[in-house]
Amino acid sequence: MELLREYRLWYMELQMMNGDKWENSGYLFVKENGSPMHPDSITDWMGKFANRHDLPHINPHKFRHTMASLLYFSGADAVAVSKRLGHAKVSTTQNIYAHFIAQADEQAAESIADAILRQPKKPASNSMGIFTKAAF
Repeated sequence: MELLREYRLWYMELQMMNGDKWENSGYLFVKENGSPMHPDSITDWMGKFANRHDLPHINPHKFRHTMASLLYFSGADAVAVSKRLGHAKVSTTQNIYAHFIAQADEQAAESIADAILRQPKKPASNSMGIFTKAAF
């Protein structure tokens, strides 16, 4: 998170230095004037960044998959995830992330089962059958 904060500061400084020459592209990874980087530039930059910080190589596209999985597991619906990813059709998102949807559904089913069907754990008691303060 600290590295993202540093990147954000650098990004904002770059934007201020460029003033009216800044191209507000809306992209996270940009050239010095704010225009979008070519995808190969991002991949190259990520490789160098990983080496500098002794991190494993991460393909930038993995960030999309991470975002999608976090959204699904936090309860977001396919329409919201699809919109966030910029897919033209929700079915595209559903096809690509079917395994996340299935896992999130399984997690939701387990939560319901825990809440309704499974017996709650009984509080601890001492040898006389009297509840201790620690049980409360």
